[in-house]
Amino acid sequence: MKSDKVKNLYFGNLNMTFGKENESLLEHFESIFYPVITSETKKYVKKDGVEDSDNYFRIFGVELKLLDEEYVLTGIFEHNVKFERDKYWDNGEIIENYAELKGSNWSKFYLFLKNHRIALIKEDNKSPNLVNLKSYLKYIFDYDREKRKRKSGESIPYAVVDIVNIPLDESIETEMKKFSHISKVRLKFLTLNGKVDKQGLLDEVDNSRRETKSRHVYLTYVSPKDLDEIVETVKISKSNVEKRIDGKDLSGKPKTLKDDDFETIESIELEKEKIKEIDDGKIVKYLKKYKEILYSDEGNTYLYDKFSKIISKFVK
Repeated sequence: MKSDKVKNLYFGNLNMTFGKENESLLEHFESIFYPVITSETKKYVKKDGVEDSDNYFRIFGVELKLLDEEYVLTGIFEHNVKFERDKYWDNGEIIENYAELKGSNWSKFYLFLKNHRIALIKEDNKSPNLVNLKSYLKYIFDYDREKRKRKSGESIPYAVVDIVNIPLDESIETEMKKFSHISKVRLKFLTLNGKVDKQGLLDEVDNSRRETKSRHVYLTYVSPKDLDEIVETVKISKSNVEKRIDGKDLSGKPKTLKDDDFETIESIELEKEKIKEIDDGKIVKYLKKYKEILYSDEGNTYLYDKFSKIISKFVK
């Protein structure tokens, strides 16, 4: 049986830029990003087109810390929910008993400001995930922008937000081997804080996107014959592009593989059962054993060094 101290760990890459010039998150850290991320704004879930006051997402308990000589933003991502119960099971019999019950599910996230990588630890299976976090971040930055415009007419740059799941290399190999034939591989290059993790073709494509100031670029491989090379390309670009692979499975039926189809879970054993009680310093040291967390290109490093003094003002 799985221990309550063993939690699921997920990795993602936060691609977040501001305005027409695709300015970095760190360029607007003090004026936009930090005030919004610490605002505890609630994103209500709609039921029959109406916002449900008992069903919402929010981030709270945000702290910026210097951990293992690196600035890391930590916080709790909560899904608060109310549900109805008609009956329950007790000592072998069904008890009729209607009740409205409230509950909260939490995840804890670590955002490494040097390279914008995110690690998310879920309290349990019902805790919010990286897809929920992406949707929430999009909402709160749009909400803040509209609120400022209504209040004072202040115009601030819009935020483009995306979180790309970083799948495990082993999962990529396993899932790609389920194809008997690949008809098309489409890689969607996102608006990034940094560059694609590869020299050569992928870098050239991303450089072209930047030079033409395009928000997205698509690279498509049609009927590739070398599966091993495609697997390596998907591995290398796994944190910075959205992927779609079309083809046929081993039985000859049509098969499509997207980002969410890859396994992205690792396990982590905590000293405490509750994620709100864990030692952030120990967790960050553990996370930095993973190459997905350590990677940082020259662009990331330059911006991080440039804005470190501003970031340091918010350390708790």
